[in-house]
Amino acid sequence: MAEIEQFEVRYGYDASWIAKAIEIYNKTEMKRSDSEKVDRAFSNSQVVASVWFQERLIAVGRMITDFEMYSSIYDVVVDTDFQKKGLGQKIMQALIEKAPKTCIYLTSTFGNEAFYHKQGFRFHKSAMALYPESFGRTPYLDWDRLPE
Repeated sequence: MAEIEQFEVRYGYDASWIAKAIEIYNKTEMKRSDSEKVDRAFSNSQVVASVWFQERLIAVGRMITDFEMYSSIYDVVVDTDFQKKGLGQKIMQALIEKAPKTCIYLTSTFGNEAFYHKQGFRFHKSAMALYPESFGRTPYLDWDRLPE
């Protein structure tokens, strides 16, 4: 297997590799079925970082940011064939370095909170989310908790 130095970080998004990204998402719990929607999400993101091994896409993530105050990281995923090699950390570092002085938010997939904690992220006591009805009753929301 390749050493971490053999992996290349690239910035920017090219719609020609959306099928590769969807394939990686669908190998994980982050299933994606609407490639047009994913394509628009990546196209509308200010920062996209990806990791490549030769011409194989193996990790990707995106950031929405104003580059001054606030940023949000989304959709960080590493191909299951390449997990546990530091590539998730590589994606996170690549994203963060583009907006280092902003307050950066993210929502972790279940079970990956420790990974983000190692990257310096902390739990936010007052974060809230408003999901469209089309998302259904997502398990990410604490539906029964009311403000005190």
